[in-house]
Amino acid sequence: MKRRAFLKGGIASMTLASAVYSGPSASQRPNILWLLTDEQRPDSLGCYGSPWARTPALDRLAAEGVVFANAVTPAPVCCPARMSMFTGQRCAQTGIWYNADGTPPEVPCLTDLFAQAGYRTAGLGRNHWWCAKPPFQTVWTKHLSRHLNWFKYAEEYDEAAFDVVEYPGEPYHWILGGRYPADASETSEWECIERGKRWLDEGKRDQPFFLRLAFNAPHTPVATPAPFDTLVSEEAVRFPAGCEPRSKAEPAWITAHLRKAADARPLTTEQIRKMRRYYYGLVAFVDKLIGDLLIWMEERLSLI
Repeated sequence: MKRRAFLKGGIASMTLASAVYSGPSASQRPNILWLLTDEQRPDSLGCYGSPWARTPALDRLAAEGVVFANAVTPAPVCCPARMSMFTGQRCAQTGIWYNADGTPPEVPCLTDLFAQAGYRTAGLGRNHWWCAKPPFQTVWTKHLSRHLNWFKYAEEYDEAAFDVVEYPGEPYHWILGGRYPADASETSEWECIERGKRWLDEGKRDQPFFLRLAFNAPHTPVATPAPFDTLVSEEAVRFPAGCEPRSKAEPAWITAHLRKAADARPLTTEQIRKMRRYYYGLVAFVDKLIGDLLIWMEERLSLI
């Protein structure tokens, strides 16, 4: 039996796709592949009706499984949302409200239950959480490559040569769009997939696995490798509606923080169109990696 689930968490802008495969020797304990992207919009996915999305692999998972149209995250930032995924508890129960603080809760994680049931577990890629102990038996962490960080390219590169759109506000000069300065095989997403294959190859065929592959993309920095940087044309993407005017009832923390760090009004129309092209192209790149992984699993591991 093949079962798949596809979930879009709207507020935290995370996409969760899982594929549950019944292997030939694990019919009672299916293998689990958990794919997690970060800051991914619904309109970057064909299965949510986007006419400009280029996501055949994730659309395939959605078509063969379950799509949740009204999923709401328990928190709009990374760590609290991940802790709720791991524990099944709300932020008020875990005590984790933000990315940089909090006391790890002494509660079991979902993956602990699988390990106790004899599963081999691994969390590879973006591992930013507040857990009392690692939620996986094998943990490998890599968010970005050596070529750039969230705010700038490595010193060896001239950003002007890579068509960079940088957020003009303070205090964060996010890289909102641009070309990746190296080959696609040098991205952290590519390496995450390769690490996942290696980990799967090292396991025993008769032992079920729980593998979580977490990608930074399409979270900033949005630097898209060729040829995906030109895959989605700017003309194909619907331009967003204008910004709403500020409300007199706007909370002070929004005015003091979010307006400075994530207000689209300082950007020009040209910049917005350009960064959206890079963004949807980066989503297409990750989708291609996921599709290649699924084909590899089908052929190499005979899991489907």
